[in-house]
Amino acid sequence: MNRREFMTWAGAGFLATSLPVALAACSTPTATSPLSPPMANAGTNGYIAVANLADLRPDSAVEVISPDKKPIAITGDIQKPESIVAVNPTCTHKGCVVKWNESGKQFVCPCHGASFAASGQVKQGPASKPLPTYAVKVENGKILVKV
Repeated sequence: MNRREFMTWAGAGFLATSLPVALAACSTPTATSPLSPPMANAGTNGYIAVANLADLRPDSAVEVISPDKKPIAITGDIQKPESIVAVNPTCTHKGCVVKWNESGKQFVCPCHGASFAASGQVKQGPASKPLPTYAVKVENGKILVKV
């Protein structure tokens, strides 16, 4: 997926998610209304479920968008949940969205050729800063990320 396709999908997703917000703003929520604000789960400590553990395949990356519209790329081994890493796939050089390269097991920037390890560390410039990472934990078959 190139940057233009990503922006098209992100825009479509924004439009699709704005309809429930408009409906909620125009309705009067009650205690049993499906439009009532969800109760905060105090046990999550700021973590949100972004993917199922089963979605992660060996030598691959799962790309998701968090509820607050941050892009997230997740890599790791489902047999070793402690190896799972979540990064912001926005290149630290010029802001292009990096792509996962399965054969090289790395993120590669399509704009200027920078490459990053699965952990987000710079392998090859021109980028000089690593990809930002998110805290990750696995619970009940879900990958939770703190964004």
